[in-house]
Amino acid sequence: SIPKESDYDDKFVNPYFSTKDNPLYVGRFDRIAKASTRDEGDALEYAVRKVRAFLSSHPDAPTSDVVNTVISVQESVKVLFSQDRLQILVRAGSEEEGVMHCLSEYADALVRLMEFDQSMEDYLIAVLEQVCSNNHKMFAMALMKLYESDVLQEEALLQWSAQRLSVDGLVNDEVHSALLSVA
Repeated sequence: SIPKESDYDDKFVNPYFSTKDNPLYVGRFDRIAKASTRDEGDALEYAVRKVRAFLSSHPDAPTSDVVNTVISVQESVKVLFSQDRLQILVRAGSEEEGVMHCLSEYADALVRLMEFDQSMEDYLIAVLEQVCSNNHKMFAMALMKLYESDVLQEEALLQWSAQRLSVDGLVNDEVHSALLSVA
């Protein structure tokens, strides 16, 4: 029989995803998933940790496994949206080796995560704004890397450069303006 939502203490985790056979198993007593009052920030941190654990334990995982893992983790956390997949992968992949390594290593996965929605390019730029908010030179290099790797199209970069405000509020407008000036 299919378990009911009320059978679980974890209100933020999809019970159909949580099985002990799954390498990304979310236990019933996982402290992050347990509380029903957790906000999106906690959920995002939880998802980043899960994907980071997968990437660390499977450094040579094929693109399809990376993409499927990011999607599975994002879908298992009820309060996250599909565009959060990009932030999950960039933040999880850049923790140990840095942003540029992440963008090189997971460029194909980023393309696959964005393949059905071109507006995701705007969100990817916003994620980079957030991740590189303290290193403006790194932000410019990251944009160039993604453009050269055909992850970002010229149109998305031109559209971003014409914006006066940050997309999705991931960074404040002052940081956005500073990054705009170096890109």
